[in-house]
Amino acid sequence: MDSGAPLFDPAHNPQLAGPRLEDRIKAVMLDGNWRSLRALGARVGERYSHTNIGARVRDLRKIGHIIETRRNRATGRYEYRLVR
Repeated sequence: MDSGAPLFDPAHNPQLAGPRLEDRIKAVMLDGNWRSLRALGARVGERYSHTNIGARVRDLRKIGHIIETRRNRATGRYEYRLVR
């Protein structure tokens, strides 16, 4: 049953939702330093899974950003950096 009252959904109101995760990840990566998904998560908010952060990194690639990937030999983790 529809009560006619609008539902509160910050995703549909950018002024209430704040910056998107993709935008926050880009802001962190603009310095060009290598970071793992764990390190990116620590900078943008621990509530996001590594899977979600990795998906947003791929989204940045899809819209034309160049993101390099390397494997850290000491930790075995992949690291990413924004080139452009």
